Amino acid sequence: MGEISKIGQQWESERYKTQLPSQNISLLLESAIGEVVGSKKKLVIFIDDLDRCTPSTALKLLEGIKVYLNLKNCVVVFGMDQRQIERALIKALDLESENGEHQAREYLEKICQDIYHLPLPSQQIKWEYLESLLNKLDLGEGSHCHHLKSVLTEYDCLPANPRKIKALANRFAVILRRDIMTSDETKIVNTTIRRQYALLVAMTIIYTFHRQLNEQLEKNPKYINTVMIYAQNPEGVDEYLLDPMSGIKPSHNGDKLLPTNPSDSNVFRLHQLFNGLNTIATDEIKFFLGK
Repeated sequence: MGEISKIGQQWESERYKTQLPSQNISLLLESAIGEVVGSKKKLVIFIDDLDRCTPSTALKLLEGIKVYLNLKNCVVVFGMDQRQIERALIKALDLESENGEHQAREYLEKICQDIYHLPLPSQQIKWEYLESLLNKLDLGEGSHCHHLKSVLTEYDCLPANPRKIKALANRFAVILRRDIMTSDETKIVNTTIRRQYALLVAMTIIYTFHRQLNEQLEKNPKYINTVMIYAQNPEGVDEYLLDPMSGIKPSHNGDKLLPTNPSDSNVFRLHQLFNGLNTIATDEIKFFLGK
C-alpha cells in the first residue's frame, strides 16, 4: 500500500508529455525547500486563524495547500476551530443538506491527515489564566483577585476559549477600576463581600456574552427573576418570557449537564452560580447595569 503513491507518480510521468503547471510549481518548491533545510529535514509551516476567513477564502487556501504544498519535505500545521471550518466548507461547497456536516468533515480529513484535539482546560486553569490577565491590568488597590477567585473556583462559569476569557478580563477591569465594589452605594444591607463579587461575576458574564439579555435587564431589572427561574430549570420558563434570551443555550437542566461546546459564548454558564445566590433583589444588580 505504501508504494501506491510512487506507482501513481511513475504512471503520470510516463504518460504525460509535459507536466502540469501545478506539478512544476510543486517540484520547484520541493527543490527550494531541500536547498534550505537539507535532505534530512522538513520545513514546518504553521497557519493560524483559518477559521476567521470567509468560507470561500478558507476553501481556496485549503485547495491551494493541497495542490502546491503536498510535498515530501514540507509539513503544514493548522491551528483552527474545526467546527467553524466545517461550517465554512458547508457554505463554500454548497453542502446544505442533512449529510452536509459529514461531507465537510470528510473533505477536511482528506487534507488534514492527522487531527489533534486540544484538551479542554480545567476550571482551575481557566481561573489561573484570568488571574494572570487581571494582574497585568491596573485594578487599583484592594483584593479583587482574592474575592473573584473564591467565586470562580467554586462555580465553573468561564468559557474555555482564551480570547473570550481575555474579553472578560477587560470587562472586569473596566468595572473594578471605578472602585464600584468599595463605594458606599454598593454596600447593601445584609450583603456579604463574597455575594457582591458573585453578582459582579454574573453580571459581567451577561454583559460580555449575552448582549440582548443585558439590554433587557437594563430596561427592566425585575427580569432577573425570570433569569433565576431559567437558571434553576430552563424548561420551566414560559416561552414568551424567553425572547430576551433567544439564542442562549443552557448548559444545565436542574442537576443534569447538557451537551454544549465549552468555547461557545452563547452558552449560559451561570446556572450553579445563580442557584447558589438563591434570590437576587433588583437593588443588588442595578449597580452593575450600564456601568
